[in-house]
Amino acid sequence: MKLKNIRWWIVGLLLAISIKNFIDRQMFSILAPTIQTDLGMSDAQYGQIVSFFLAAYAVAYLLSGRLVDALGARLGMGISLALWSVSSALTGFARSSGAVAGCRIGLGLGEAGGYTASPKVVSEWFPDKERGLATSIYAVGASVGATVAPLLVIFLAGRYGWRGTFVVSGVLGLLVVIPWLILFRPLSRHPWVTEQEKKHILEGQVTEPSGQAAPVTETGRWRAIIGSPIIWALMGARLLTDPVWYFLQFWMPKYLHTDRGLTQASG
Repeated sequence: MKLKNIRWWIVGLLLAISIKNFIDRQMFSILAPTIQTDLGMSDAQYGQIVSFFLAAYAVAYLLSGRLVDALGARLGMGISLALWSVSSALTGFARSSGAVAGCRIGLGLGEAGGYTASPKVVSEWFPDKERGLATSIYAVGASVGATVAPLLVIFLAGRYGWRGTFVVSGVLGLLVVIPWLILFRPLSRHPWVTEQEKKHILEGQVTEPSGQAAPVTETGRWRAIIGSPIIWALMGARLLTDPVWYFLQFWMPKYLHTDRGLTQASG
């Protein structure tokens, strides 16, 4: 069986995974008032759990990058998605703030893999002129996920409670692993890609001339990264914007509940 334009099916699945990533990330902050009441969790403990998640997420970017390089995008993404989905589901069984913290650490370790595997998928499956569009398609999943998360989470919590919401979300994530493992393969070994599409992809990928440059060492790669003004400009921009973004992401729902009286039922 051959599937026409399979590369766009793949990037569509990346979009779905990206949306799922942000929904799972925001569930804790949206349900925080209910969870805190049920588990006797203070605001300080809530803040510590958020910090544990972000620390695990930061460390996992380096770890997941090596994992994806070693295992490939197919297994790397599958393992990451499975890890954060299991961590999300287990949150529904947590009986203490420490247990919730452990689950959120697992979520952070898993979620970073989605954003290290996705660029590798695009580099393998798209010609240079289409990579910007492909990347923008899955990257918009962050905004879509952040937008639909409150509506979806509140809907599920109203029917299954906060514990059931985490379990349902985790199970759905595990189910997404199945189509990912079925649909994605390396381009050279994919049984469904047409010869026309393969030719279109390969002819549009720029390759370095062989035999003209010495292999780049690991030290050389890090020197090139650290010495790049573009990298420093990007890191500087993220250092200025990310604290604001994550503060709003994790603390705005609590502010709306505590100071504005917004409840899950009214939401």
